[in-house]
Amino acid sequence: MATRIPLILNQATARIEELAAADTLPGSAVSGFLGKNRLINGNIAFTQRGNSGTVQNAAVYTADRWRCSAVGGSASNWGVGGHAVGEVPDATRYLGFNVVSGTTSAWIGQHIEGVETLAGREVTISFYMRSNVAGKRVGVTCQQIFGTAGSSLTNVDGGIVTLGTAFQKFSVTLTLPSIAGKTIGTNSNVLLVFWLCDTTAHGGQLAGQIGLFEISSMQLEEGATATAFEMRSQALELLLCQRYYQKSFPVAEAPANNSLTCLHRPAVSFATTAMRASICFPTTMRAPPTLRFFMGAEVSGGLAGRWGYYNPAASSWLSSTNAPSVVQVTDSGFIVDIEGSGLANPSSYIITGQYTADAEI
Repeated sequence: MATRIPLILNQATARIEELAAADTLPGSAVSGFLGKNRLINGNIAFTQRGNSGTVQNAAVYTADRWRCSAVGGSASNWGVGGHAVGEVPDATRYLGFNVVSGTTSAWIGQHIEGVETLAGREVTISFYMRSNVAGKRVGVTCQQIFGTAGSSLTNVDGGIVTLGTAFQKFSVTLTLPSIAGKTIGTNSNVLLVFWLCDTTAHGGQLAGQIGLFEISSMQLEEGATATAFEMRSQALELLLCQRYYQKSFPVAEAPANNSLTCLHRPAVSFATTAMRASICFPTTMRAPPTLRFFMGAEVSGGLAGRWGYYNPAASSWLSSTNAPSVVQVTDSGFIVDIEGSGLANPSSYIITGQYTADAEI
């Protein structure tokens, strides 16, 4: 294997960076460091969006990097559960998806960045899974999605497994086609799908299935054999998740208005009605993200989605007159204007408020 420039976790900046070109390692060592599992958060270690929710006629991000999709019927629901001690090796949590009556299509899946991932190679998907009723079946599929203005997707079906009511390890092996001659557009990816219910996928063998499905320790690796689940350090796993989704809230706190955990930030007024603030992300994101704003608890009666500021003249926290106005957003941070009234100009202010930043595929 050729020598490559490896990635490292820079403890000082909390960023994943390349080593200097001269500090190279043998390719085998680099592969071992980067890891064999192409999935992120396969053990459901991080749930930055919260621990439960509903899905109806949409594909919704749930636990970090994992989507649950349901079409038809009333709202299905997802949640995160805790394994009994020793139930699954090296695992403490699992993702559950309860598919309700009337649903015509449902799946759990992850988008792996870059359609070139393992193209033309044999791969093995392994996972632990159970259902509330023995005999439920799950189909495994990989889709090569070539992105906007790219070639049409390629669908590769793996096998179908039959679940029991206790967690059991399964593995499915398939070959991803070569992408030679294809056109790659923006946001290309490989989508791993665990089909729970569908009228056409896998020849319609999963049609009409409903009930609770629970999955844990998902891994996608090169080769024809399923190996033991790879445990990354928590610090590295979180950084990988934050490339796609991050927030100003504590990791374990679901985003919501009126949070008591806001970190106060500085802002500088440039008019009597507006001030400006700049926020840096803890790690570089995949692309400039979509931002969402939340009011902090300091502002009594503050409206959802606005930020607050401390007015020394009034000795109190006041709400901005509108939601923060985004001046610029990049993969490394953003600039916002916060509107107020009667501001000293120029002057420094303390602001409060939270945000989420979403750069998922």
